[in-house]
Amino acid sequence: MSKPLEKALLFLSDGLATHLAFWAWGALRQRHGFYVEPEPQQFLLNATVIFLFWLALFVFFGLYRSWYAQSRVDEFLGVAKVVSLGVLLIFLATFEPRQDFSNPLSASRAMILSYWLLTVVAVSSGRLLLRTFQRTLLEAGIGVRRTVIAGWGRRARELFDHLRKSPALGYEVLGFIDLQQPPAQEAYRACPVLGSLRDLPALLQQNSIAEVLIAVDGDSREEVAAVLQGCQGLPVRCKIVPALFDVIIGQARTNQIYGFPLIDVMPEPMAAWERHVKRLADVIIAAAGLVLLLPFWLPALLAIWAETRQPVFCEQWRVGLRGRRFKRYLLRTARNGSIENVGTPQEGKVGRAIRRLHLEGVPQLWNVLKGEMSLVGPRAERPELVGGLQREVPFYFRRLQVKPGIIGWAQLKGDCDAALETVKAMLPYDFFYIENMSLRMDLKISLNAIYAGLLRRKS
Repeated sequence: MSKPLEKALLFLSDGLATHLAFWAWGALRQRHGFYVEPEPQQFLLNATVIFLFWLALFVFFGLYRSWYAQSRVDEFLGVAKVVSLGVLLIFLATFEPRQDFSNPLSASRAMILSYWLLTVVAVSSGRLLLRTFQRTLLEAGIGVRRTVIAGWGRRARELFDHLRKSPALGYEVLGFIDLQQPPAQEAYRACPVLGSLRDLPALLQQNSIAEVLIAVDGDSREEVAAVLQGCQGLPVRCKIVPALFDVIIGQARTNQIYGFPLIDVMPEPMAAWERHVKRLADVIIAAAGLVLLLPFWLPALLAIWAETRQPVFCEQWRVGLRGRRFKRYLLRTARNGSIENVGTPQEGKVGRAIRRLHLEGVPQLWNVLKGEMSLVGPRAERPELVGGLQREVPFYFRRLQVKPGIIGWAQLKGDCDAALETVKAMLPYDFFYIENMSLRMDLKISLNAIYAGLLRRKS
């Protein structure tokens, strides 16, 4: 089924389940003399508020991500963990120090355990029914993902056999990609060889491929790298069939699907809940920064205009998330030209003062509010540089899977607007950040940026 329909059904299922659990818990409390039944309108309002609380938690922890034949046990455990946290928050929010310290586990308070159990059972049951229905659709060929297998050897054919025996996995294999040149003019069990590695980008686009499964014989890292490079910039997911040795020694973290291991290549850098917290922090801090700096704006803008006689804001095209271009805004610091010409004699007294105080980048907070940038992330590069880097740097597209940031690991280590060769030398810092993205990493970079700013101001 489509993603919007899947999310709508999950929303409906969770809504019914949480309302049912709340009603059953109210009836149970009333039966034991702990609950006074409110008016029907008030009860419905209470149940709706509780549902909105659960909805926020479920979204926060990524329980509405797309699902493809994942383990229903994992689904149950995911729901149980989030519900446990939610019930704990409710328990703490309704804590009454005087009464609860004198009687830590009264019968009335202990009833919250029954609410936990009712909610876990209700939400899990609704979701498991929906997942079973989805699995049935996939087995009937409805909602499958168009897939190609990159490889034309024993391992590729074993993978094809396994996928054909397990239709609930949701893969529709259109054919094989022969990694040798010229490609084999054969078929395996009526599944053809579509072309060679050289044809891969065109084949992916022409056939609307959603996933590429890489199955090469031996330990051919060059072939795997070539396949990933061929998928660069295209909206496809890649998975690799690992070598048995890698699995045994623990070098490959695998997802077992019906007993067949697949490595998800380059998954999301951050967990869903961390992404939501990061975005929430971006919005709050950016909005607060723009509001708190209001007294600075008017005199600064007037001073910049008086000195430069040009528009006070510079607009620069930058490349952001998934290669989308956007305009980044900065305060002008030079009499002529744009802020791209950093450090030239064009800078006046006002421009030098703004740069010394590191205030030229404050308008980027507007880009953060719009969702084009983040407070912390890789550098926002110029389109002409990105074009060259994509041709010369393997897996550069990985860098475009993350929003650019006002500050970042690379920004702390070197010049943000340097020549192509210098930018290439700074790329390891960006890749290090992407592979280690976390709220803790963002906090570390932010503290380092504050410390570096204070040191520059003293010097």
